[in-house]
Amino acid sequence: MEHFPSNVVQVDFPSNVVPAYGLLGILAVVFIGLAFALIGIIAWCMIWKRAGYSWALGLLMLVPLANLCRLPHTCLLKVAGRA
Repeated sequence: MEHFPSNVVQVDFPSNVVPAYGLLGILAVVFIGLAFALIGIIAWCMIWKRAGYSWALGLLMLVPLANLCRLPHTCLLKVAGRA
């Protein structure tokens, strides 16, 4: 056993702890995040299609600056009656 200063807490982990549980947790979070992202993309595609535009504009919502420019522009055109 090594000598540690008195202000350091040494923790002995049991030998039966499986480190793969952490990896499984990370993979579960990534999988759930991708599922929610896919649901959001499908929702945006349906919104643009029902608004009378190409469904592919839903994919444009993934681009950070494009979604900040396109969505207000479209809303203002609909309000002004020019769409």
